[in-house]
Amino acid sequence: MNEKDIQKYIWSKKDDFSSLLVDPTFPAIEEPSVFDMNPSEILYQMVIDRYKEYWQCVKEMEFWGCEVTLKEENERDMRTDFLGNIPGGNGIVVVELKKYDQTARQSFTELSAYGSFLRTLFSPSSKNDIMYLLISPMGERIVKQAAINQLVYDNNKVCVLEPHIDGEDLNTLKLSLWIPEKNMFEGICKAAFAPKCIDIFKVVWENLRGDWSPEGDHECPDEYMKHRMIKVAQAAAQMMESCGLHGFVYTSQMRSEALGSGCLGNSIVIGAINPYKVTKTKFYYDNHGGEWEECADADFGGVGMMDLIPTLKGHAKDLHDRDNYLEFLAESWGEDMTKIAFYVVETMTKALSGRKVEIDKGCFDWKNLFESGDGDYSDPFDFHFTGILRDLFFRYTEIDYKYLSTCNEDERELHPYCLARYHVPEELVDMVFSPTSAKLFLDRLYNPLIVGPDDI
Repeated sequence: MNEKDIQKYIWSKKDDFSSLLVDPTFPAIEEPSVFDMNPSEILYQMVIDRYKEYWQCVKEMEFWGCEVTLKEENERDMRTDFLGNIPGGNGIVVVELKKYDQTARQSFTELSAYGSFLRTLFSPSSKNDIMYLLISPMGERIVKQAAINQLVYDNNKVCVLEPHIDGEDLNTLKLSLWIPEKNMFEGICKAAFAPKCIDIFKVVWENLRGDWSPEGDHECPDEYMKHRMIKVAQAAAQMMESCGLHGFVYTSQMRSEALGSGCLGNSIVIGAINPYKVTKTKFYYDNHGGEWEECADADFGGVGMMDLIPTLKGHAKDLHDRDNYLEFLAESWGEDMTKIAFYVVETMTKALSGRKVEIDKGCFDWKNLFESGDGDYSDPFDFHFTGILRDLFFRYTEIDYKYLSTCNEDERELHPYCLARYHVPEELVDMVFSPTSAKLFLDRLYNPLIVGPDDI
């Protein structure tokens, strides 16, 4: 019995596909405590919630294609095992079948290629217009990690069914839902949210007093000036989302009494998770152990590309012995963020007068983030999160508001927001972009047990 036999059997059951499915038992997940918001547990909860939704889609799926050749002119044929859709739902379902663990390795590469073809054919399609269903054993860690990355970082609709057959009897075929293990999420969060793995850049531009900043000393920016600054960050956040960056962005402005110092008083701060630093951190932890913070602080001297991709030794060992390309990639990775910041500032400050606005790069790091702008001389405006940080921020905020809406006054005073001397507004919408709540969220990602103002 080979994959072709299984494919034919599933196709014969296309009108009663749900009869092959085994109802899953989803893990019971306790409501997280607001005093110990572990991001790996919350991220796992988010994935399970999505999986419950995808399971309903799979049960209702209608098949309308088997062994479908997808081909563009002068291109090599691609064949997807099945195509279908969800009645009343959005998009096409692409199904890939693998019988063995060994062949499952290339499954997500193939699914991505099929999805790319279909999104080109039905252009302009969004990610939500394609659902990926893999039917395959999930014995290899690399395949499990690929599935989780598709769900967490790429935000694709991905679902995996594991086939079970008694011997060679196809009539016994059952498909059970693969549910990710909770422990696989700890490494994702510990490395990705380590401060040393988040690159932060700052671009500054001139004060433009009277238009972008107050005309006189000891004056506050009016609402129109604030709105302008916030729009700069909004534009940058949209560009970050389109690039798939997982991070945050906000603008800040020097207080008017400090503007006479000659500094460029307007700034945009942009930060995102550096994947090469994350990979270095995970490598150190997996191979040498120790604390996550120590692994994040370690330099690149003990890890290079040949450690991650051993086959490079075959033809390029001398190149990698000479230069650490992993370190090169990590150091240059933030160039796209800098380009976004410069582009947004240059574009948003244009005027009909044709004026030239002075723009420069400023220094910024994780420590600056938790101070008031740049020490006591600058005030931040609205924060905007992107990617996985956006998803987590909204889930954190939902959990916080659920707790605050049910607890008594004494219990409320112990909440991290209140301990940080932050006034919690009645409506959630009034705090989602607040600099104070955003900074508290970022610190809770890496320090779930922070308890008071001295801890942030």
